[in-house]
Amino acid sequence: MTWRRIGTALLWALPLLVVAGLGWYQLPGLGPWPAGKVVAFPYDSLRLAGLCLLPVAWVALFFVLIVRYRRGRGIQWGLVGALLAMPLVEAFGLGGMVLGWHEIGRLRLRDGSVYRLRATLPEYLLTTDVSRGLLFRRERVLGYGDPDFPARLVRPQALSLRTDAPASLVASADGRWLVFMQAIGPKGDWIASCQTHLVYDRRAGKVYGAGELEQVSPFVLVGPRDHPNPSDLRALLSPENRVRPSGLTFIGPSVASIIGDLQNQNPEVRAAAAHLLDRVGRDDPELADSESALQAAASSADPVVRDAVQRALTRVEAGKRQGQ
Repeated sequence: MTWRRIGTALLWALPLLVVAGLGWYQLPGLGPWPAGKVVAFPYDSLRLAGLCLLPVAWVALFFVLIVRYRRGRGIQWGLVGALLAMPLVEAFGLGGMVLGWHEIGRLRLRDGSVYRLRATLPEYLLTTDVSRGLLFRRERVLGYGDPDFPARLVRPQALSLRTDAPASLVASADGRWLVFMQAIGPKGDWIASCQTHLVYDRRAGKVYGAGELEQVSPFVLVGPRDHPNPSDLRALLSPENRVRPSGLTFIGPSVASIIGDLQNQNPEVRAAAAHLLDRVGRDDPELADSESALQAAASSADPVVRDAVQRALTRVEAGKRQGQ
């Protein structure tokens, strides 16, 4: 009799133990955490395996209950409690996978370092592997990106990205920049292009996310001999494509970033930067603050750059006269 009671108690406790186990396994990956912190993330494959095993266990438990009842042993309420609790456990596990940080992109570099792009409902997260364990992977938090504040990105023509892919983590040719790359499919007048929510400078150890993406050139992936993707370039240079279908605008490159691209080794990038510089109005305070950098760029050997810089300096002088 004692053993039967112990067995019944275990059947009642089993769903609660599973819930506690799932909660313990998923809670370390909820966050948020400051940059530089090392966090133990659960393996997505183990979480998924546990959620797939629960329906199998539910079916097996249901048949055990039916067999016991047909043999005249009555209804085992412990088994009934387990059957009722298991769907709640499944819902809890699925909710944890959706709300927790799940991996959507991964990149292994030639030096063996591994970077992972994670997502949850409000934001994106970039991490790098530190060590692997039996149940958890230890990763260092590098920084965050906001899905509501994307910036235009121009790919090299040779670099393709499926429009149905949720995300891709890519590195520049020199290995300095890691970029979260996301394709935008064509929609009506909206041309196919590419955007980013997060860029990582490996040399400086800095992540550029919301509020900082304008400091990064949209051409970080374009090498000296690459041809920019025509669709991405057209989207970047077209003022009518600055507003997304959701109504939010893309983050544009800062004047300092544009001036930096005027000195790029790629002539197509320099021409695009000159076009962007022509779009900066004389009332833009960044333009006046960049006068010394413009004067330094005025001696460029590229005539397209020189002409664009002269027009910009003329606007700076006109702004000064207007302000007097």
